[in-house]
Amino acid sequence: VEPDRALHGRGAHLLRRVAPMLRVLAVAAEQDLPRPVPRVMRALDGLEGEAGEFPAQCRTVLLLLVDRLRIAATLAAPEGFVAETSVQDLPWREQVLGPFFSNLTLHSAVLRHAVRGALVAAPALAVGIAVDSPYAHWFTITLILTMQPFFALTWQRAAQRIGGTVAGAVLGGVLAATLHSPLALGIALFPLCIVTLAVRSVSFSLFMACITPLVVLLTELSMPGAEDAWEVLWLRTGFSLAGGLLAVIGALVIWPSWEPRRLSAEISGALRAHALLLEAVLHPGATRARTELARRAAGRASNNLEASLARAAREPAHVRPAGLDAAMAIDAALRRLGGHLIVLALGGSVTDDDPARTWRDHLADRLRQMAADPMAPAPERPTMPCPTSLQRLERQASLMAGAMRRLAELGSFHTDHSADHGPG
Repeated sequence: VEPDRALHGRGAHLLRRVAPMLRVLAVAAEQDLPRPVPRVMRALDGLEGEAGEFPAQCRTVLLLLVDRLRIAATLAAPEGFVAETSVQDLPWREQVLGPFFSNLTLHSAVLRHAVRGALVAAPALAVGIAVDSPYAHWFTITLILTMQPFFALTWQRAAQRIGGTVAGAVLGGVLAATLHSPLALGIALFPLCIVTLAVRSVSFSLFMACITPLVVLLTELSMPGAEDAWEVLWLRTGFSLAGGLLAVIGALVIWPSWEPRRLSAEISGALRAHALLLEAVLHPGATRARTELARRAAGRASNNLEASLARAAREPAHVRPAGLDAAMAIDAALRRLGGHLIVLALGGSVTDDDPARTWRDHLADRLRQMAADPMAPAPERPTMPCPTSLQRLERQASLMAGAMRRLAELGSFHTDHSADHGPG
């Protein structure tokens, strides 16, 4: 885009209006002050309106900035202190084996993916061994590299790999028909290698389109006359196509993971896991092992939620669930709630008086109620004042309750999760 002084001036004016918002949000976060949400939201609405007057390239960036500022304006600030006490390290057996066994469940997407890969790769490997071809391993390799833990990612990777391989086969055919001498092949390899490595982190489709002719030229150069170049191209394309299709079928048949319904299940699971963490941390009689198990479960649930959000954001617009900004706010609030609970546990500031017990039970019940039905009436608020150490948890719960209601009103939250997690 050529320099445009008028455009630069309008952009600089708009960014100068962003600066006061950032200062207000920073002070509120640092001092844990209530955010002037209505005022900031009105200013963001104005910025969004002005962004529509910019060219497409600038408008995309400005709208993304506005979206992120909206999320920042609705989140509570992190705690402003660091625990002064320390906890003795866990025994090495718990450090090494604990994370392993905590994921040894079919509720873990990673374990389900490992089992799915083994079930699909075993027959593929048998077929590759039975086929009398030195390139049959491309079938199994393509299958393993294409299959992802979730169907949306598998389908995306399969389309990229197959499309890139077909395009690379066309390019490889042109090069094979043009280059015949070893010197010409060697000279062509250098720029092709440079381009292949350059586009690897840019586009997987382009990477496959470049590496396919590269493999063909390397095969022709290292074993001249052993195989016809066109035959190598057809074999690579055929095995890649078969491996990609089998990966899609495997992800479709064995524990398929669908978005956006899965996002609802992950949100509910994260809310319930943090309810258990809250009860474990705020219960003075809870054992260290119980608290540690609850912390790991909450962390794993948050990781699954963030992975689901990332997948949902990459889906086509007509499939993408509405209200992703609300789901992101819930995820961030859960992270902050979990972090504050750990700070309370490490700081030894958990009390066992009547207000603490009452609010502990109220907050845990509220998280579970949101997970079950965000439109249902919230549990009755206790009449006694909330302890200072738990006020931040109460604010996070209120923030999540509003975001959950918005998701439900938009139709992006489903209470039936029976088809989301598979068996177990």
